[in-house]
Amino acid sequence: MPPADESAPAHRQSRYWRTPLVVVVLFALFLVFAQGVRFLAFPPGWLSPVKLEVEVRLDKQPDDEKSRKDETYLQVFQDIGKGYNENDSRHISTTGTGEYEWIRIVLPFPEWERIRFDGPAKPGLFSIRSVRLVSDREILSWEGNQIPEVLRPVIQVVEIGQDQAGGLIYRSSGPDPQFSFEAESPEPLIFGASRLVRLGFALGCTFASLVLLGWGGLFLVRIWRDLRAPGSSLAGYRGPFALVCIGLLVAGYFMVGTQAEKDPVPQHMAGHNLYFHLTEAFLHGYLNLLEEPSRPLRELENPFDPEANERLRMHDASYFNERYYVYFGPAPVLSLYVPWRVLTGTDLPDRWADGFLLSGALLVLFFILLRVRSFLPGHIGLTGLLFGLFALGCTTGALFLMARSVVYEVALASALFWMAAAVLLGYEGLGKNRSSWLLAAAGLALGMAMASRHSFVLSSGLFVGAAFLHIFFTNYSFGAKVGRFLALVLPVTVIGVLLLLHNYARFGDPLEFGHNYQIGVVDPQSVSFLEPANLVYNTVVNLFQTPAFYSPFPWVHLRGQEILEWVARPDSHIRVEGAIGLLVANPYLLLLPFLGWGRFLRGLNRRGIWVVGVVAGIAILNFIIIALFSYSAPRYSVDYLPWMVLLFCLVWASGSGREAVGKPRWVLGSLLTLTFAWSIYLNFGLALHRIL
Repeated sequence: MPPADESAPAHRQSRYWRTPLVVVVLFALFLVFAQGVRFLAFPPGWLSPVKLEVEVRLDKQPDDEKSRKDETYLQVFQDIGKGYNENDSRHISTTGTGEYEWIRIVLPFPEWERIRFDGPAKPGLFSIRSVRLVSDREILSWEGNQIPEVLRPVIQVVEIGQDQAGGLIYRSSGPDPQFSFEAESPEPLIFGASRLVRLGFALGCTFASLVLLGWGGLFLVRIWRDLRAPGSSLAGYRGPFALVCIGLLVAGYFMVGTQAEKDPVPQHMAGHNLYFHLTEAFLHGYLNLLEEPSRPLRELENPFDPEANERLRMHDASYFNERYYVYFGPAPVLSLYVPWRVLTGTDLPDRWADGFLLSGALLVLFFILLRVRSFLPGHIGLTGLLFGLFALGCTTGALFLMARSVVYEVALASALFWMAAAVLLGYEGLGKNRSSWLLAAAGLALGMAMASRHSFVLSSGLFVGAAFLHIFFTNYSFGAKVGRFLALVLPVTVIGVLLLLHNYARFGDPLEFGHNYQIGVVDPQSVSFLEPANLVYNTVVNLFQTPAFYSPFPWVHLRGQEILEWVARPDSHIRVEGAIGLLVANPYLLLLPFLGWGRFLRGLNRRGIWVVGVVAGIAILNFIIIALFSYSAPRYSVDYLPWMVLLFCLVWASGSGREAVGKPRWVLGSLLTLTFAWSIYLNFGLALHRIL
C-alpha cells in the first residue's frame, strides 16, 4: 500500500519537515558553538600544536639481526592532571642506523603537568644530542650538556658520558627506559589565520555530520511511520518485531567487534590505523600524515621494495615526495572520526566506526526492501520479513568485516552505507511531487560513497544515468526536469571536483588517488592493479572457491593459497589473501533465476524498476571491478554481495515464488530454507574463525 502522503505536494512535505529540521540545526549549532568556545578557552593539541623534537642515534642493527619493530619506538606520555596513561601518549618508530636522526612527535596536549619520555625498548646504547619543543610561536631548545636540565633518567636508563658528536650517551638496561622531561610548554599562538582555519574545518565537519545524522534520523522515522500504516509492510505486530530483530543484529555486530579485540589498545597504537593518522593530519591542517618517513627509507634506492622497506615503512600508506599520504577515501574521517574527536576529545576506534556504518547500512537496505515492497500487491508476511532482515544482516559479509575492523573494512563499510543511502533517497526523491532536496541528499550520498571507495565512481555514474532517464521520461515541465536533475548532479559533482583537487594537491595528478605509491607487500611500480587478464581467474575464485573444514570449532576456515586450480593464475595477479565463492557462501542466490520475475516486474512502478536496475547494475559493476583487481581478499565481496542479496530479497518478498518455473512453491521454499541455513552458518563460522 502506498504511503498516505505519496502524492502530497512538495510544499506540504517541506512544511512537514520544517520544524523538526530547525530543531536539529539549532541543536547542532548549540553543540558546535559550545565546543568552539571551549576550544578557544582551552585549546586541544591539534588547535595549538606542540612538537617534541629529539635528535637521537641508535646503534646500527646488523643486517642478519631481526628484532621486533616496537623495540625501536620512542614514546611520550603527558600528565594533564589524570596521571600517565596510554590514551594520552604518542609514539613513533625510529631505526638503528648509527647516525643522528631527528624524531618528531606531535603532542596530544599543548599544556601539561608532567611529561615522561620513554627511550627504545631494546636494551643497549643510544645517544641524544638535541631536544626541542616547538609551537606556532616559540621554540625551546636544549643541546649537548644542556639536555640534563630537562631530560632526567628515572628507570632502566643511565647516562654514561658524551660522544664525539656532542651528544649524551645513555644505556638502556630493560624494556621500559624512562626519562622525566621537566620543561614548561612553549607559548602558543593565540590568534592566527591557520588556527582559525583548523577550528573552522573541525567545527564545520562536526556541524554537517550532526545535521545529516539528525535529518537522516527524521527521514527514517517518517518512512517507518508510513510503513506502519494499516495494510503496510510493518503494520500491527510486525513493526515492533522488526525493531527487536534490528536491535539484535546491531548488538551482534558490536559484540563481534568487541570479541575481535579483547584487549583493545588506544587507536594511536593500533595496527593499520591509517584513519587515525589521517584524522590527526586533517585536524592539524595537513594533507600528508604527521609521521615522517625514516631517513633509511628515504635513502633506499627503491623505497617501494617490500623486502628492503619491511621494517621501515608505514604499511599501506602512500609514499610520495618523502611524505606519507592515505590512499583510502577520506569520507569516514570527515563524517565520523573528526566529529567524534571534536565532541568527545577521544579517538574513535575503527571497530566502532565499522559498527556504526554497517548498522546504518543494514537499516537503510532493509528500508529499501520494505519501501519497494510496499508498492506491490499484498503485504510482506512474517517469514518474508524475517528472511529479508537476516539475509541483509548476516549473509552480506558484514559479520566478516566486524571480525577485524581496521582501515580496509571501514572504507568498505562507509561505501556500502553511503551508496545504500543514495539509493533510498533517490527512490524517495524520484516520486511524483517529491521535494528536490531529497535528490540533492542522494547526490551528496553518492559523492560520499565515491569519497569512501574510489571504485564507486562507476556505480555513481550508473546511478546518475538511470536517474536522468527516469526524470526526463516523467511528466514534468522542462524546467522542473532540469531543476530536479541538477539537484541530484550538483552535490556529487562538487564532491568529485574536490576529490580531484585533493589528488592534485597531494600527487600533482588529479586522477592519482595514491594507489600507485602505496607502500606495502608489493612494489606498485612493478605491477598493474587492474588487469583484464585477472578477470576469468578472479571470477572463478569469487564464485566457486570452497572453504576448508577441520577442527577446532567452528570447523570452517578460509583457504589461503590452496585455492581452485580450474584456471591458471595469471602472472599479473599479485596475491590471494583468502577467498570464498559467493555461490558457496550464499547458495540461495542460485534460486534467483527460477523465481517468478514476470509477476515481480509487472507489479513494479517506474521507480521500482529504477531501483531494481540500479541495484543490479551496482552489483554487476563492482563484481567486474573486483574481478579485474590483481589482489584477492574476502572482504572485497562487500562491494557487490549486499546488492545481490537485496535483489534476491526484493524478488522473493514480492511473492514471486508462486510463479516458479516448473517447480511448486514448496520445493523452492525447502531449497531456500536449506541454503539459507547454510549461509548463516558459513558467515558466522568465517567471522568466528577470523576472531579465534
